[in-house]
Amino acid sequence: MPNVNRAVGGHHRHDGSMGRGRTGPLGWVAVIAVLLAMPACYHGGAAAPAPHPRVKEAQDAARHAIAVEAQLKPDTLSPKTVGVLPFDQTGLDSNTAALGYGLADLLRVDLAKSSQLRIVDRLRLDAIMHELALASSGRADSSTAPRVGRLVQARRVVYGALDAQANAMGVSVGVADAATRQVQPAVSQQMKLDNVLDAEKQIALRLFENLGVTLTPAERAAVEERPTKSIAAFIAYGKAARYETELRFADAVGAYDEALRLDPGFTLAATQRDEAAALAGLTTRRNALARASAMTIDRLNAVFTTPIGGGQPPGGVTDPAFPATTITIFITILTPR
Repeated sequence: MPNVNRAVGGHHRHDGSMGRGRTGPLGWVAVIAVLLAMPACYHGGAAAPAPHPRVKEAQDAARHAIAVEAQLKPDTLSPKTVGVLPFDQTGLDSNTAALGYGLADLLRVDLAKSSQLRIVDRLRLDAIMHELALASSGRADSSTAPRVGRLVQARRVVYGALDAQANAMGVSVGVADAATRQVQPAVSQQMKLDNVLDAEKQIALRLFENLGVTLTPAERAAVEERPTKSIAAFIAYGKAARYETELRFADAVGAYDEALRLDPGFTLAATQRDEAAALAGLTTRRNALARASAMTIDRLNAVFTTPIGGGQPPGGVTDPAFPATTITIFITILTPR
């Protein structure tokens, strides 16, 4: 429980009853205060919260799309509607696999910087991946891309794969057409671990060419901006992206926190962290205490500013020992910084 400071105002009369072991009016007030404060500070035994409405909506849409898959008509979709799959991480260790998720997510963010493309919401795509058991199987590749595109109503889907080799790795990226089911390689190159962020920018620019998009100078400058210089922070970011693909938002928050610890200036990680926290139903400890404090203060002050004696207001407390006296107790709860 946070520290509680009580400022007592008004007039009151002492009759010595509290000193003789009887519970006086202020004693009963204190008991009520404790009882009212407890719900704001204790939630033991509560059931797990329901999924965030956005998560539930995405899950329901995914299940519906799979149920009516035969009726979907991807040939009517705009070629400018694009989905980005996590890269195939089959056979990779955890850090290299995280790079695949991170690279795919950065490509999604960069492609969204063009006003000519409409990028499928990641939550919708993740829900489909989860329903198809692709989220953690490492099989989000060219063979599955067209189907995923149909299900999320994206005419074209970007897919990719990593091939780790000692301190270097190969990356190949392609674009699948959900209507024709054709896959077209877009770029393939070798890169060192230290150059992975530079390589992502080159891949993004090649993808824009493949998708038939000409960037404005402002859009190109935005795409070329590096979100972080720390490879370790980027790996943590990739782990968070993987957790989100698996709808494990609370775990994603922890990974984003690690990315921000390694690079406090990683603003993209901070933005994604806040969104993941919202989807997980999490808040910071300080915000949670502040909400509990505000609720407690409102409930306590509502009781303690009622007349004690005289007419009894709804929910009020009366005591014949104080027929015409009002005791006002203002409760202030200070939360730690």
